[in-house]
Amino acid sequence: MLDSPAPGRWTGGHGGRSGRPGLPGVRARTPARAAARGALSADPANTVHPRSAPVPHRRWAGPHVLPTVHDDGRVAGWWVDPLYAQRVDARRSAWFLVQEDVGRWSRGHAAGLLPGRLPYGIEALEDDGFDVHLPGSVLDHALPARAALRGLRVAGDKAGIPFRELLTSARGLRSADVCLSMFEDQVAPYVTLSRAGVSMPPLVLFACWLAQRALIYHLPDVAASRRLLRDAAVTVVFSGNQVPILSQRFGVDPDRLAVLDFGIDTEFFRPAAERSDEPPYLAAVGGDIGRDWPTFMEAAAQAPELRFKLATWPDRVDRLRVPPNVELLGGVDRPRYRELLQQADAVVLSSHPHAYPTGQTVLLESYACGAPVAVGWTAALADYLLPDVCETYVPGDPSDLARACRELSADADRRRAVAPVARQAALARFDSRRMWSSVAELVRTRL
Repeated sequence: MLDSPAPGRWTGGHGGRSGRPGLPGVRARTPARAAARGALSADPANTVHPRSAPVPHRRWAGPHVLPTVHDDGRVAGWWVDPLYAQRVDARRSAWFLVQEDVGRWSRGHAAGLLPGRLPYGIEALEDDGFDVHLPGSVLDHALPARAALRGLRVAGDKAGIPFRELLTSARGLRSADVCLSMFEDQVAPYVTLSRAGVSMPPLVLFACWLAQRALIYHLPDVAASRRLLRDAAVTVVFSGNQVPILSQRFGVDPDRLAVLDFGIDTEFFRPAAERSDEPPYLAAVGGDIGRDWPTFMEAAAQAPELRFKLATWPDRVDRLRVPPNVELLGGVDRPRYRELLQQADAVVLSSHPHAYPTGQTVLLESYACGAPVAVGWTAALADYLLPDVCETYVPGDPSDLARACRELSADADRRRAVAPVARQAALARFDSRRMWSSVAELVRTRL
């Protein structure tokens, strides 16, 4: 959305609390351009501005008669805009269900601690004709005591009703043109309202764990997931191997599934301006339950000549034997995480072969920082692996992982050569703006 109208361009505006687009405006037109647009009459002076009343909540289709007005407000004539409905309807209201606290995220971004103005870089949808809205974070910063907030959450858990999420999302959901849920664990307010008979916008569900869970679910859980997938107009997955699993296990029509490349913030994650003087090391990062830290620890023990830095939650490794060449960093913030990727000789991605692409975020952010990656080959990650950048190993095989780490650490020429290749791949294919552009096209063509 433009900050101010440019000649001959439409700009959207907010038409009330619902976030519906208001009427855009157009700066000065010449009589020739006005006539070409189907004007009934036009002022000979080049100072007329088409204007009209605000658009009602329910918009109509077809040509629309608009006044041409002098700068002083006098009506000079009338003209027909045959594309009025399409232009007004070009912007859509998107309600985004996400786990992250939006207020805290925005403050973190302003301080340079977080990538993207909004979680997952969804603000990029604004450049593709969407007005993006997210649930407010009132309950996390309001005056009531923390005990009252905990009580609300406990009551919701016991009743099976997401009270907190309903309070922050109900009004916006009902007035949106489309709802986007990132991921399936955030869809509860939409499902609750929809099954209560409330008229809701189409749902685009970004599924992360459903395919993996489908392989281990009991029958009642399968039924619940099948119903959730029926509620979604489109379900997006980030790897093609999940399509046959969801289709066969849950009976989802493949036409209601879409496979997109995941995207990351390539402006926040970028190569370092210069290398540090720190001794060489390999970085391992991640808190996903799909990480295979036992295999990583055993591989590190088999390669005592290498130095590793591990950033993960302490409870993920507190029962494991940690070799002396592994430095535990605990949880780190994103600037420190970015620095680990930038300065590492290579990144180690040790994961279980799940049906979803566990570790894809670290993989792609390593690409953006120009780092090679030792990664286990899985069907879910196959489409993300770059042959020249990745050294693959057999998941769960510590000896093969130790081999991959040695090869990347020993080959300085390879590391220098793959850095621009990895960076270019991140920019061309795995940028979050490209991902959201694909989502926008998906909404326009399927909903």
